[in-house]
Amino acid sequence: MTHPLLLPMICNMEQNTIENRLHQHGLRATLPRTIIMDTLSQSVGHYTIESLWRTVKATVPSIELSTVYRVVQAFVEVGLASEMHLPDGSRVIEATVKAHAHWVCQRCHAIEHITDDVMHGVHHMLKASVTSRDIQGVQITAWGLCQSCQSATK
Repeated sequence: MTHPLLLPMICNMEQNTIENRLHQHGLRATLPRTIIMDTLSQSVGHYTIESLWRTVKATVPSIELSTVYRVVQAFVEVGLASEMHLPDGSRVIEATVKAHAHWVCQRCHAIEHITDDVMHGVHHMLKASVTSRDIQGVQITAWGLCQSCQSATK
């Protein structure tokens, strides 16, 4: 059962939906997991662990950074979240909805999603060329300079 303090906070996803997603992936619906899943699910962007912790800490002041690390790691392991390593060595996370590619600016670290057509094409190419193996996932990250950063270097 989700902690009663969560009831007013969970807006975009119903309480049972979050609990069901966690249970379907073999995880208990604890307060930290429920809040972190809700936060990731409502976001359209990407979080560093630290920025996710600050966001969640605004709602649950007692949550520790180490708890957020452990919960995110569990989410990544069961497929509820995906992580991406940026060219500078940092990593960002987001709720896993479906496979998609990213474009990252090497200077300002802006992140954009690349169209689904690209992933669809890559998936079919891989299936055709790697017939003897089971492909569990694909992660594609392209990088360069965004228009703003290109303009700043001219």
